[in-house]
Amino acid sequence: MRTKQIIGLILLGCIIASLVVLAGLMAWLGVATGTVVGLLIAAGVIGTYLVVVGPWQRRWGATDEEVHRAMPGDALLRRGAPSTTRAITIDASPEGVFPWLLQIGYGRAGWYSYDWIDNDGNPSIERIDQALQGLAVGDRIEMLPGLGPVVREIVSNHHIVSGGETDSWCLLVEPTPNRQTRLISRWRQDWTKSASTYVWIALSDPGAFLMEQKMLRRIRYLAERDGAAKRGHPKRSRRAEDATDVLGGEDVMTKRRIGRSILDALGGLPLFATAPLYRQWHLRWGATDEEVRSPMPGDEIVPKASFNGTRAITVDAPPDRVWPWIVQMGYRRAGFYTYALLDNAGYESADRILDEYQPPRVGDWMPMAKKINETTAFKVKTFQLDEWLLWEKPDSTWAWKLVPLAEGRTRLLSRLKARYAWESPGSAILTLVLLEFGDFPMMRRVLKGIKFRAERMAQSPARKTSQESPRSVAERRARA
Repeated sequence: MRTKQIIGLILLGCIIASLVVLAGLMAWLGVATGTVVGLLIAAGVIGTYLVVVGPWQRRWGATDEEVHRAMPGDALLRRGAPSTTRAITIDASPEGVFPWLLQIGYGRAGWYSYDWIDNDGNPSIERIDQALQGLAVGDRIEMLPGLGPVVREIVSNHHIVSGGETDSWCLLVEPTPNRQTRLISRWRQDWTKSASTYVWIALSDPGAFLMEQKMLRRIRYLAERDGAAKRGHPKRSRRAEDATDVLGGEDVMTKRRIGRSILDALGGLPLFATAPLYRQWHLRWGATDEEVRSPMPGDEIVPKASFNGTRAITVDAPPDRVWPWIVQMGYRRAGFYTYALLDNAGYESADRILDEYQPPRVGDWMPMAKKINETTAFKVKTFQLDEWLLWEKPDSTWAWKLVPLAEGRTRLLSRLKARYAWESPGSAILTLVLLEFGDFPMMRRVLKGIKFRAERMAQSPARKTSQESPRSVAERRARA
């Protein structure tokens, strides 16, 4: 099963990375000194986690009152059992949040987290599915097949309690005075103390936090998106409110956003470190067999590619609402909608359509770094408005295809092909490292970033009426 394999590969990757670091220290400092330094570093990391990071993440987002209050399900375990309480505020009613909780689970709607880890690579369902709203007492909320807490109590639009003999989980929603919703999650465990238990806690504790943090934030986004759409005036996202307008406004990189960018990049480290271990899977992330085999613009330019990745995602927006987000990409242009610290010098990617890059022109640069040349930037080779686009640079191509689907949706395909030019060993090794370790985590975020922005624009009546399409911009420029 893919989920178990991925988790195993992540753990293996972390172990291998630790051994590589230790081997490097031993080669640099000598066996004895390198071993001592490695142990000191490990002790420092573990100590920092136990004293600082662990206590913080086990109450992430929660107030003192929420941490110490009694919650449904607490009575399932003895008083004093270890507890983790996390919370988030959502700009939606409890009735708008609770349905998302009812359909959580492996094999159901997913976990709204890192689907490549916890849902066999299948994307979480981003709509309320009435067929999944019948969660009942006695049902199992699966984390893996046959493994997960059993539902013990459900109070509609208030809480779900699940658990077993040694653990309990409560998801609770309650309104706030300013018409928002507080979503609180509490895990409690009363496991038998043993060496294997402590090892499991050490391995799973950081990962559980990253997964649940992602889950809470994704539920917030989905509930706010649907609530805003019903009101007819979608809100600007929190990420957009904090973003810097890198081209038209004041350049303000606040400490808060710098810290957020660093944490965001650190959160992606497992993906970067373990990408080569599941290469065969991620090279076709989201794509069907037919999409992987089908021709794409520019395939003939790099016929013997060392790296050939075809990824795909379905966007609930028509092609003309997806297209502009692609063509404006680039370093210090619109960014890449991914890890800001890594791909755009820490500047947040654009959260609006930038007319100055609409439409593209053959020969336009799509820079990947500050210095623009044939090595560090793609050029627009050719395109068909709202249908496909091909970027090219020596030894590599990056193609996009937008396939219209029913109900105003789009199937978005991306294909990156590259040849490792071993006649220049240094350049080839650098390209290999960047693509084999970095491409999938970045490309996955690129596709999801485009999806998020295009869907928000498509759902906004104001944006639909006020935002010029790329075709309109092209026609206006032609007349000028």
